Amino acid sequence: MEHSPIYTEITAEVDISGSYTDGNIDYDYSYTGSKTWTRIPIVGDSTLGMTKIINYPGLIPINGVGEAPEASVAQFVPRGSGEFIMGLRAALDKPSGPFEDAAPMYVPQYPAAVFSFDNMIEASAVIGTQTNNSFSPPVVSGIIEDIRADIGFFFSGTITDPRQIVDVLSIQGGSFPNFVALLDEDLTVWSAAKWRDFRGTYTATDVNANGITTTVTVTLA
Repeated sequence: MEHSPIYTEITAEVDISGSYTDGNIDYDYSYTGSKTWTRIPIVGDSTLGMTKIINYPGLIPINGVGEAPEASVAQFVPRGSGEFIMGLRAALDKPSGPFEDAAPMYVPQYPAAVFSFDNMIEASAVIGTQTNNSFSPPVVSGIIEDIRADIGFFFSGTITDPRQIVDVLSIQGGSFPNFVALLDEDLTVWSAAKWRDFRGTYTATDVNANGITTTVTVTLA
């Protein structure tokens, strides 16, 4: 299902900065990159074909007649590198299984989101330079990494109850796997109003053991 139409754009920015020396090599990082994704509808042209789904193990009596609940959905829209789709997921769910666990337990006032987009901000980006002082003159070369950003709603902790609660908004970005900033926002403190509109800017910062600072800023607009 489509999420609320109020969400139309995702912008992610990654900043990496700092310097250190390891032996005869100086490392100097200085990078800022960003990308904006535009939302497109999940459902494509129904003339391309419909997919029938049935997710119930038996019949439900409706007006004395046993009926099998089913739905038909159109194909997904192919999304481009600058596009995203955004759907709804149950904030309270049960694992799939026979009979009693076949259907999810929805909490409609907490509509967590499913995002699907190409998370690459910049492939083969030059995020800094390394200077090898073992040579005369010193040899300077670029440090090349892929820059990505992710956003999603997740379950946290160990599930000991058959119900699962979406309680973390996770945002991460940077140069994977070397310089990554991660934010896990606690959703259990969100008000009902916040669940209905969680547009805004979310930021995470990480400083590694060598003093290199990585910041990811994601704006949902």
